[in-house]
Amino acid sequence: MCISCKVLDLSPLYDEHIYEKFLTYLPESGFWKMRREKMKRYYFKDDKIRSLGASLLLISVLKEHGLENADIEINQYGKPFLCNSEMQFNLSHSGNYAVCSYGCGDNGIDIESYKNVDIDVAKRFFHQKEYELVKKYGEIMFTRLWTLKESYIKADGRGLGLGLNTFQVCPGECEKNFDIPLSSIPAVSMKTYIDSNDKINFAEFIINDYHIAVCSNMIIDNYLIINDLFQYLSWGRY
Repeated sequence: MCISCKVLDLSPLYDEHIYEKFLTYLPESGFWKMRREKMKRYYFKDDKIRSLGASLLLISVLKEHGLENADIEINQYGKPFLCNSEMQFNLSHSGNYAVCSYGCGDNGIDIESYKNVDIDVAKRFFHQKEYELVKKYGEIMFTRLWTLKESYIKADGRGLGLGLNTFQVCPGECEKNFDIPLSSIPAVSMKTYIDSNDKINFAEFIINDYHIAVCSNMIIDNYLIINDLFQYLSWGRY
């Protein structure tokens, strides 16, 4: 089983009635209880919506694989994982999108907008050769490298416990796809690698003004599956 990826447009959740309806779809125990409580503490509505959307996306993945009742725990670095299962997952969200990677192997995913980029961050936290690329190619390269590096440290499981400047991402050729089907988005690059480590795989996708990177030690599907929030209406409440 390769690593698969899904994306969900969260825009409908800005309608209060739709938000409240889908909130009832979250279980009320264990890992889900913690997510519910965390959502309540968020001050901004945007953060609540993104957390709910990512939760719904994960539930859809678990349901597809008969794992909706599986126990989920969190490791010492804050990364959630499925107990007693070969399948693992990772979540990310930004703006109006939530994404999920999943499959039998360590994996990580990140999504970021090309807008509102602080390039000085690259000077402070990136590998020197990566910073040189950012200086040469600007904001788009910064966003691309940021998502790639985030996906790598999330797949590793240590998150920011693994310093961003301790490894170098070597971005491969990136080609934008213009013929995009309605149900999935083809990868723009499968050629990126980590310097001196040929066992790590990456896939990159673009949706509107957002860059998505997926990392795993397993093969990654070269299509990003598009989910529709309203296809979840058949679930019923928990």
